[in-house]
Amino acid sequence: MKNPELRVERVEGDLQAIDLSSLLQIAAVYADAFKWDEWNEWTKCPVDGKFFGATTSPGEPSACCNEPLQLAYPAAETVEYIQCELTRPEASLFVLKDDERIAGFSWAFKYASPGVLAREKYRTDQMRERVVGALAGMGITGSLYYLSETGILKDARYRGRGISNDFYRLRLERAQALGLPAVQRTTINSPMYMTARSAGMTQVIGPIAERRGSGCTVTGKFAGGIEDSELSPRVLFVTTFGD
Repeated sequence: MKNPELRVERVEGDLQAIDLSSLLQIAAVYADAFKWDEWNEWTKCPVDGKFFGATTSPGEPSACCNEPLQLAYPAAETVEYIQCELTRPEASLFVLKDDERIAGFSWAFKYASPGVLAREKYRTDQMRERVVGALAGMGITGSLYYLSETGILKDARYRGRGISNDFYRLRLERAQALGLPAVQRTTINSPMYMTARSAGMTQVIGPIAERRGSGCTVTGKFAGGIEDSELSPRVLFVTTFGD
């Protein structure tokens, strides 16, 4: 980051005591980060929960059922979610500051075991078993550090400047300091896919892509021969640290 007003920093102290203004700023970045093409989660149908992207507006009729669309991530609900995440064991929060404005965030926390992660993050017994098996294949059977959420405002001042790499590095350093393997779940369509690859993470589930020039190409192969049967583009990365 060349702009001296931009800095990535860890939020120190009691994460449950973060002021409401900061939480609202993080919630606003969260809504913006998931609004665009990588995710298309700006509005949602109130009936079936289907998400729609930035070309839609809250209040307009849903293409599913004609009911008025709702914001995908309303501020109050998102603040509550963030607060809940930050109460997790060994939670750490990093933010991108532009002067004193929060323009990005990233957090991580500890799961007691692959089984706990699988039960919380996957719906079907099939995928839960696949996740536990894939992690066991990497020697991960106990506690792990889950690289949870990352978001950066879609703005040329912040995107494409290596900030997601900074967030990744800091969370991996935290995992290593705790003596825990790190696990990341994302999709092949997310910028975090190549960030994970660049950070040296090992993909254990999901479709594989290779960098081609400024983009990437899906190879048609699956890591470990495992496809996520709940959401085909979804992937799982891990890394372990030596003694």
